[in-house]
Amino acid sequence: MVEITRYLARSWKPLHALPIHAITRSDINNTLNNLARNNGKVTADSARVALSGLCSWAIQWEYLAANPTAEIASRAKNGSRKRVLSEAELGEIWRASDPVPNRSFCRYRPSRLLTRVKRGICPALRSGPQRSDRLSHSKLAAQ
Repeated sequence: MVEITRYLARSWKPLHALPIHAITRSDINNTLNNLARNNGKVTADSARVALSGLCSWAIQWEYLAANPTAEIASRAKNGSRKRVLSEAELGEIWRASDPVPNRSFCRYRPSRLLTRVKRGICPALRSGPQRSDRLSHSKLAAQ
């Protein structure tokens, strides 16, 4: 919700002076093009999604008759990744992160590895002291 509010407040500021029913697809496309050029295509897409949600809410409460963000194309190309970890690399990481007994964060290791959860999201995922047989973060990053 914080991110949506931020996108609506900052990214769509050029449209704040307009009544919601007066916002056109052209206004939206111009703002998205400026966002893509100045802040990146992914940011523009995220801002579009936030505005689309607001417009859907406005339709539900009859402030709008149609969603002006409908059929506006994504700016970023979501292609497949150039490289993924092999089974051998995943196995090496899995073994290197073998749970340390009596550490509460270890129970989250499998889901963290499989879902790519960042360490700071869940306090229980903060790593404890490094064991000598573990791979260091810098060694993993270098591979």
